[in-house]
Amino acid sequence: DTYDEDQDEIQCSYIESIRYGTYDSYGEIYVSNSQEINQTASVTGGQKFVLALVSMICVSLALYSCYLHHTMTNLLLKSLSSGLMAA
Repeated sequence: DTYDEDQDEIQCSYIESIRYGTYDSYGEIYVSNSQEINQTASVTGGQKFVLALVSMICVSLALYSCYLHHTMTNLLLKSLSSGLMAA
């Protein structure tokens, strides 16, 4: 029951925020000009580290997939050429 009550409270507060103009017509949070001046966005060192790590992992996996493709293609070519010579 506690879960249902929490969900009801969340839904009610969301509907109230729409009624009071917290969101614009696109569903994004409405920020007035006075609020924009005080807001700053910054990326933490941890976020930069994780982004760099994920990027390196993606590049590594891409290179590994190229290596595997090259190896498999060479094996296929070798097996085909040996099969043709035996026939």
